[in-house]
Amino acid sequence: MSETNLVTAFVQQGKVAEAEAALRRWAGAHPGHPDIPFYQVQVAFLRGDYDGAEAILREAVPTMRAGDASARMYAEGDLAFFPQLARSDLPA
Repeated sequence: MSETNLVTAFVQQGKVAEAEAALRRWAGAHPGHPDIPFYQVQVAFLRGDYDGAEAILREAVPTMRAGDASARMYAEGDLAFFPQLARSDLPA
């Protein structure tokens, strides 16, 4: 199983430490990969760091290459979600 699949699996299982470790390994092996911020957002959400997740997306969207139009569209959609977050309704 690839490290990115492990990150996603650990996030889905609520395993913060394992998700963070898998993300560090993958990001270390692929520095600058354009998908790193999306996995960082997943892990930040799992930790309950909603402000951090939003900051990661805000930083990533402007740096996306023009060829990443679909990824940029999804990221912008995710950003549109943040003002509507009822953070008290989300698990800590």
